[in-house]
Amino acid sequence: MSIGRILFLAIFLFSASTVLATSSLFEKMTLDSIKELKQQTQVIDQFNQPNQLKEQYRQDLLGVLSRFSGKNISYQEFEKQLLSLTVPVDYQELHFSLVASVTDLVNNQPEDINLSKNRLESLTKAYSWLAANLSLIIANNF
Repeated sequence: MSIGRILFLAIFLFSASTVLATSSLFEKMTLDSIKELKQQTQVIDQFNQPNQLKEQYRQDLLGVLSRFSGKNISYQEFEKQLLSLTVPVDYQELHFSLVASVTDLVNNQPEDINLSKNRLESLTKAYSWLAANLSLIIANNF
């Protein structure tokens, strides 16, 4: 074999191995990018979950309030349904006030009933998305 052929073969093999190594490097970079993108997507999903939980709580709470304002359930059942809801951190104070108000109604003591009415009226002012339902409950129960 002549030196030219050997040199050609050596250059060919070197080029082929370089192309394979480069493609492997690009494949690894692509896989790493995909993994990083998946991690970023998970972070974004975790960021959005509280908003989804808030919206789900709002819908569930409005459903419970509408069932109660329609007089389809008792105070005890209303309290039980409120306690069964999953409450996001941002709405814990609201939920506590609602449950305390309903508990006061269940106890049926005159001073508790006035306190309950005052709590519900303050919630009506603080949470505009609840105003219609809470106003209806106040009108029907006090």
